[in-house]
Amino acid sequence: MKRMLLMLLLLACVLGWNVACAESNGQFEYEISGGGCTLLSYLGKDANVTIPSKIDGWPVTAIGSHCFNGRDLKSVSIPSSVTVIGERAFYANPELRSVKLPSGLTTIGSEAFSDTGLISVTLPDSLTSLGEFAFFCCYSLEQVTIPGSVKTISSAAFARCTSLKSVTLSEGIETIGNQAFYGCTSLTKITFPQSVRYMEWSAFGACTSLAAVHMNDGLTTIGEDCFKDCTSLTALTIPSGVTVIETNAFRRCEALQSVTFHDGVAQIADYAFWECHALTAVELPYYCECAVKAFLPTVTITRMARPRVAGDANVDGVIDMRDALRMLRHLAGWDVTMDESNADVNGDGAFDMRDALRMLRYLADWNVTLQ
Repeated sequence: MKRMLLMLLLLACVLGWNVACAESNGQFEYEISGGGCTLLSYLGKDANVTIPSKIDGWPVTAIGSHCFNGRDLKSVSIPSSVTVIGERAFYANPELRSVKLPSGLTTIGSEAFSDTGLISVTLPDSLTSLGEFAFFCCYSLEQVTIPGSVKTISSAAFARCTSLKSVTLSEGIETIGNQAFYGCTSLTKITFPQSVRYMEWSAFGACTSLAAVHMNDGLTTIGEDCFKDCTSLTALTIPSGVTVIETNAFRRCEALQSVTFHDGVAQIADYAFWECHALTAVELPYYCECAVKAFLPTVTITRMARPRVAGDANVDGVIDMRDALRMLRHLAGWDVTMDESNADVNGDGAFDMRDALRMLRYLADWNVTLQ
């Protein structure tokens, strides 16, 4: 059987089949494939490693999975030719303090630098894929800059980086994934770029030193448990783009005293602000659907004034033919109630037949707007 396999391998090489074969140069085990060299395993003993840019004339383009896993590294120099760092490539090297990532790097695999001693990380603008748990439990990490080319910060990418004090999120990032920064207990503030749309489950949960959160107007959803147990947070402004605040989003933010809502918030789920004992009063949007247990019973809840909604003549929160009929009946002298401010859809300061005609044209999909 072994002889047959050897014959097949030799035949593949003769016929030029694209077969990658593991080779060794004494320092690395590697394979040549697709015009580049992938490092498979580090065979050396040196704690300070310089990865060559070429091996056997082939450019080193990838550091394979587990290549330097648990090798007691102290420093590593990665050449500019490397575009991919595989999963767990540098996992469990607690003495590895610094690494300069190449400018052409596109992919960092899951747990690639987890449980290392890195102090500062600047991810290059070329990076598009940041794997789950990529820097998980990097207890010495103090600073990280994430470029906008990374659209999603994957689950637990920086979770339990307990020394992390500074996080720079660049314009272009859209989603902050599940537990992305969970348990970063030294983080004191975070500012979101306008591009961020979603913060998922427990993204900043248990960041116990987080005192300032500057959310962006582009944000639409604050996910479940997102800021749960952020016990240093004292004040919040929910931006105008947010429509949903999910379950437990700010639960047990014990120092939270003030929350400012904009009228775009449509739903606040159960326990969103539960056990926020310092919070005594909030003013919610007029149309906001607030769960019974969103706040503690001790919180006084008032409502904002009903906003003007052009076209919503019957004030039911929906613009449809019933509003047009209400307007026509009002003009015909029927005894019906109507919000004249909402019925003034041409914006001239008065309600008359021209408003009713504009409303009918709008509902018929004519090219008109309600003002």
